[in-house]
Amino acid sequence: MAFKFGEKIIGTIRYVPIQQNLTLTEKLLHQESLYEHISGYDCWEVGRLVLDSDYRSGSDFLKTFLSLSLKCLIENSNAEVLVASCTHVLSRLYGRFGFSPLAKNIRLQDTQKIYTLIQAPVSKVREKLSEIKSN
Repeated sequence: MAFKFGEKIIGTIRYVPIQQNLTLTEKLLHQESLYEHISGYDCWEVGRLVLDSDYRSGSDFLKTFLSLSLKCLIENSNAEVLVASCTHVLSRLYGRFGFSPLAKNIRLQDTQKIYTLIQAPVSKVREKLSEIKSN
């Protein structure tokens, strides 16, 4: 998905169904022997959230874009669980949408990169989205 502000594309996000072995999150789930936590569900990875640096100050743009894209995914898929791999700082943003840590401080094999694995049942995400709308 792409986010436009006026005529300018200012951000993107990607949603990928799990069990295709296409994503970093799947690699980390296998690496940490956590795949069984999500394997029985229609599970999607939330990833590659990117926002133009001119629009990153404050959390309103990020929160708005994440809200809109999550709502679109939920309405147009059979997703039951959402997962993501992100930095600890970004995991706090996702926490506003019902995500919780599955594992922290995971070093990607053969790199120095550290990730947090997060997950959320879609029912919890729906609940949080409705709370955000009413605030």
